[in-house]
Amino acid sequence: MGLDFLKRLWRPAPRVGYFDIFDRAQLRPVTDRFDVKRDTPAEDFPRDRIRRIYEGRVDLRDAFPLALTPLGRGGFLTWLLEHGRPEYGLTWVEVMVSIYDQAVERSNGFADAYRWQPAWQAAVPDALTPAGWPELLAWVQNTCGPCGPWVHRVPPPAFPVAAARGVNVLGYFRYPCGLQEVAVQYGRAAEVAGYAVARRDIPRSYDARAHTASPAAERFDDLEVYPVSLVVVGAAEPFAGVYRQAGVSPRPGVYRVACWAWELATFPAEPLAHAGLADEVWTLTEFSANAVRGARPGKPVTAMLPAVAVPAATAYSRAHFGLDAGRFVVLFAFDMGSCGERKNPLGLVRAFRRAFPGDEAVTLVVKVSRAEANPTLWAALQAAAAADARVVLVNRVMPRAEAMGLLACCDCYASLHRAEGLGYSLAEAMLLGKPTVATGYSGNLDFMTPETSQLVRSTLVKVGPGLPPYAADAEWAEPDEGHAAELLAAVYADPDAARRLGERAAEHAAAIFSVEAAASRMAARLRAIELDPSRGRS
Repeated sequence: MGLDFLKRLWRPAPRVGYFDIFDRAQLRPVTDRFDVKRDTPAEDFPRDRIRRIYEGRVDLRDAFPLALTPLGRGGFLTWLLEHGRPEYGLTWVEVMVSIYDQAVERSNGFADAYRWQPAWQAAVPDALTPAGWPELLAWVQNTCGPCGPWVHRVPPPAFPVAAARGVNVLGYFRYPCGLQEVAVQYGRAAEVAGYAVARRDIPRSYDARAHTASPAAERFDDLEVYPVSLVVVGAAEPFAGVYRQAGVSPRPGVYRVACWAWELATFPAEPLAHAGLADEVWTLTEFSANAVRGARPGKPVTAMLPAVAVPAATAYSRAHFGLDAGRFVVLFAFDMGSCGERKNPLGLVRAFRRAFPGDEAVTLVVKVSRAEANPTLWAALQAAAAADARVVLVNRVMPRAEAMGLLACCDCYASLHRAEGLGYSLAEAMLLGKPTVATGYSGNLDFMTPETSQLVRSTLVKVGPGLPPYAADAEWAEPDEGHAAELLAAVYADPDAARRLGERAAEHAAAIFSVEAAASRMAARLRAIELDPSRGRS
């Protein structure tokens, strides 16, 4: 009681529209309504989980634009207790810690609200500057009432200082997938090239399985402050929708590069129609760039191979993954949300069984993320694994360090893909000195050669219906499973030759995928953009 009284003395009395979580008179009706005493306090929980839920849902941000401020904190608290608890398993303790963290933030949540409300950004573009902060508070007073004059006394945040030379990178910084790593590595390369980097997450719906952040994790909530933006997304994603999902108002005068992942040799017209904000396209490989050039003649399209990084050592052993130390392990890892049919895991299972028809001490590990994205294919994979005890399925999203630990544990990495925009896991396997067996088609040929890899023959076939975003009459590869079986068997039969192949692969990949090499490639293109007076600006 005494502490609450002192806090009230130190803080101005609540005014019109101000929800004060330290005021028991304001808090008690909410706690009584939801009988919060029945909650079991959580001893350990991600301190940023509620923020991640809010940021990942456009509907919540639209419904509660003031949720992070005293003006909307009470309504958001009610939503969290009524809907957030059953939907996300939140507890009263977790909810209150999150609300408290926001209340004691330097600007009482107004700077964070600004970062996630495009309408605020458009109305007051320079709000996070000494001159713009009073203008933002006046705009809030006039637009988001009812509120009293206390709004004008909200202290400013620590204003960010923009460097003279920089780029913005928008991407899936907190969603484990290949595009996450592309965004991370593009940012690293830009920094090595001498550019400051503003990083902005494009949040996905909250998934506790993918939550690996610590309380001190980077927020990835920078705004579009530099004159060039790299937007790292799948080609099928509407460009304007990406900005809305990211909570960012596109700033006038910014040159935007759509950094697209694409896997086929032809490119559909629809993504181009949705890319009105993009002035230029970067793809991960020359294979993908040629596809986009064919659909976008006369417009700048650049192949921008990213850096690829793997840890120098791993703390994970085979025992951690339940694998026998004495067996020859072939690994394939993929995300079912990235068109499982394109990844072709069933073809690999068939080739593996054909390569090893006897009692060889071999194991095939098929590591899947988000199997629920394609239940039909997952069921077929489970049936194939049930028919051969040597086929092991792992279905979970792993932290990157653990995923790299699994890769380090294998003896051979194999991919019988039908098409790849890049093939990140193949590059990572090569960097670790693993012999790789892969379809000799598409983006992976930008870095895989007959001297550094075992390339599987293939023929081109129609994709067929029912596999968006790919057109039914588009083409991709059908790998020769018999040839793949021969190559897998050869890697197993001659360990010395396999070791030498892996050494050549590691040397070749290190030269191509170093961050210094990536920085050189990126700097050359960024300089050309900066020096070109005729470049388009959205």
